[in-house]
Amino acid sequence: MHWSERWLGKPYAVLGRGPDAFDCLGLFMAVQNAEFGLSLDYGLVPKGPEEESVRARHASGWQRVDVATEGCAVLMQRGRGWHIGVAIDASRMLHAARPASVIESFLGPKWGRRLEGVYAYVH
Repeated sequence: MHWSERWLGKPYAVLGRGPDAFDCLGLFMAVQNAEFGLSLDYGLVPKGPEEESVRARHASGWQRVDVATEGCAVLMQRGRGWHIGVAIDASRMLHAARPASVIESFLGPKWGRRLEGVYAYVH
């Protein structure tokens, strides 16, 4: 069984940090910790003017890459905010969605035009 299958179907919840329900950042942090041993605690990210400074502060340690590999952060624009998923290969991601987490292509028509970039964690 691929690690991503353990995270499929997790219910969505606004500001969800698990273990029973997640928003996109909550799922991203939980997967990074459980599957890749990367302990991240970004807390609650505010919406609006403060969002950019929070995002910049937590960007350290992440490097933009041309091709996604397992565990990379997939960052997309969603309206005026951001959405994040976990790459499972070069074209698919696991991410929080309503009503539950799914695997989708981040290069396809739904997400491809909103893709901001793919980032690998550099230790």
